[in-house]
Amino acid sequence: MNARAFLSILICLGIQSCNSNNSTTLTSNDIVDRSERINILKREVKVFSELKDAEFYLVNANGFSNQRISVPGASSLNYQFVIKIDTNDISKWTEGMSEVTNYSTNNYWMDKLFISRKENWNVHSIPKVFTRIGDSVSMFVYEDEGIIYKKLSSN
Repeated sequence: MNARAFLSILICLGIQSCNSNNSTTLTSNDIVDRSERINILKREVKVFSELKDAEFYLVNANGFSNQRISVPGASSLNYQFVIKIDTNDISKWTEGMSEVTNYSTNNYWMDKLFISRKENWNVHSIPKVFTRIGDSVSMFVYEDEGIIYKKLSSN
């Protein structure tokens, strides 16, 4: 292949990637159907048990699983979600994580997850906070309610 043909192919690929409809943000705000919210989240994150409900705000520089038409490059992501699970499954989510006793109370990200369905996420207990050493992962676990807030990021 000569240099001119190679350059033409590169230009076409570049134009296609610029015109693709890849969004880097995925949110549950406008998804009314609970099953749809759960299914979308299950496609994007590893789940350790069945989900009863979910809300999410996901940012991924590479887009999301149903949008990729090419091999993803280096990733920058920020995933924030809240799930409702069976209380008997909490240990499946905390396995390999360490409980934290001192943690920041500035967790505004948790409130913005369920602006449209706040009534689905009422909590009365005090959360246990977990982190994975060496990773940017934190979880707030409301054991009595079976509600877990999880935030993970990578650059």
